[in-house]
Amino acid sequence: MRGNVTASASALFGAWLVVAPFAVFEATLAPNFWSDVLAGVSLLAVAAYSVVRALRGRRLTPAAPVFVGLVGVLQFVQPFAVGSVSAANRWSDVVVGALLVGVALLAHRSAAARNEESARAQADRR
Repeated sequence: MRGNVTASASALFGAWLVVAPFAVFEATLAPNFWSDVLAGVSLLAVAAYSVVRALRGRRLTPAAPVFVGLVGVLQFVQPFAVGSVSAANRWSDVVVGALLVGVALLAHRSAAARNEESARAQADRR
């Protein structure tokens, strides 16, 4: 399934960001709460989009990993810019943000390798 790394990571981290403010952290600031929930919902939407594209046999658009990376950067920076009630809440956002950026870079690298292989195959046919 093409784009399964982006879809899987988006679903996993999106679910964590939506559930954690309710289930894990006893207190959180309102901006942190809404940032986590909105980021989680948007990542779940990217995951659903990725699965639909894969089921239709299409490649994931380059915008999806870029969006995941941008959400990761925002999650990484947000606890330092807004503040955080607890260290656990802060480091959860930082770690998830860093992992999302890593997933985006991995998706970009694998897409670049696929494009290079495709270009080589086309050159060999000529």
